[in-house]
Amino acid sequence: MSADKAVTTLLYRCILRWNKQLASVPLDVRASHVDEVLPGFRQQHNGGFGSIRELAQWGFRQDATGTDALTGDILTKDEHKALLLDRGFQALQILNSEYAQALTYLQSTRQKHLDARGVQFTVGTVIRHKKYGYKGVIYAWDRVCDRPPQWAQEMQVNHDQPFYGVLPDEHDCTRLFQGARISKYVAQENIEVVQNERVVHRAISNYFPEYSSDLGRYIPNTKMQYEYPGTYQASDAQSCLTDSNLLLHEEPELYNDPYADPYEDDPDYVQGRCPGKEAEAKSQQAARLASGSSSPEEGGKAAGNEAMKAKSNKESKKGPGNQEGMPEQSVGTDVKR
Repeated sequence: MSADKAVTTLLYRCILRWNKQLASVPLDVRASHVDEVLPGFRQQHNGGFGSIRELAQWGFRQDATGTDALTGDILTKDEHKALLLDRGFQALQILNSEYAQALTYLQSTRQKHLDARGVQFTVGTVIRHKKYGYKGVIYAWDRVCDRPPQWAQEMQVNHDQPFYGVLPDEHDCTRLFQGARISKYVAQENIEVVQNERVVHRAISNYFPEYSSDLGRYIPNTKMQYEYPGTYQASDAQSCLTDSNLLLHEEPELYNDPYADPYEDDPDYVQGRCPGKEAEAKSQQAARLASGSSSPEEGGKAAGNEAMKAKSNKESKKGPGNQEGMPEQSVGTDVKR
């Protein structure tokens, strides 16, 4: 066996090992990588591609002479053989870097979630927040909070309990908090299960392609089923793409709740609130709503402007500054009401 043939055989076998590794893991080959390593493959296969084995067989069984798909140059036998070897090593490098990292992550995530002690709810479960009333669907969970203990203390929840990643219903969030929330990180103590309800969220189809009326829950995609082992089969599963289309649902009516905290257990709001000043903040917020102001600064400006306006009116009545036929100058008219 020649040296070139021995290298080609070894390279081919190394790539085929990856085909076996990825067979049991929901990790697909990217189309961009196929186009990079095997230009022309997807054109000959109507844009599709199968397993790594299929890709490797097609690449290594190319004619001894041919044309470079990138440059269009006609190649000699040796040039073509060298090009195939270069692309084979390129493919192996991509597999041993990007795909190796993704494979390790998926396997470690699955191993971690095999231990579900204390976890009461599974991904796909539709829940309602006991404190704030919005519904949502669970898309992730941790046996213990992955945020610092200080964060849990500020959120006034126990740190040593399961926490759940939740896609909150966007209409509920708009109604309660005057704006959508992409995700929430909710303590188990604040969760209750709801039956026969769907969730409207723009990203829901990225995690759940189907919904089961019999089970009253969403069916996670293949990747999530691998990361969170469980039983997800449903005979009545139906597409839930409409739950991601906000245009198919009526706009909710706004509900101004002065005591609703839109940032509670929000993973993107790590500062939290200060429990010692919570009562004072609620009181100030209720006062602002009653006065028609939308922010603390605006409320302060409005109060100050009202006082200045009253003082100006009082002085104008007894001072020469208010000329007949000239309108009185209103102080603070630039403040939004």
